[in-house]
Amino acid sequence: MNMLMVLEIVVGIFVLVAVLRFAVRDARQRGSASLQQHPEPEHTPPVPEHGSEPEAEEHPSEVADRG
Repeated sequence: MNMLMVLEIVVGIFVLVAVLRFAVRDARQRGSASLQQHPEPEHTPPVPEHGSEPEAEEHPSEVADRG
């Protein structure tokens, strides 16, 4: 291989690395921008195992009296 061919290969590798770095950075920025626009809830309220939600909020003695 002559010197010109080696130089072209090296420049081609640098260009490829630069394009890949740009693509990765752009994908990360889009991902973080998406999270900023639509943040996921940090806490989801628990789903009651039995009964309805108003029953879950009643005092335990009231629930026992209905038994």
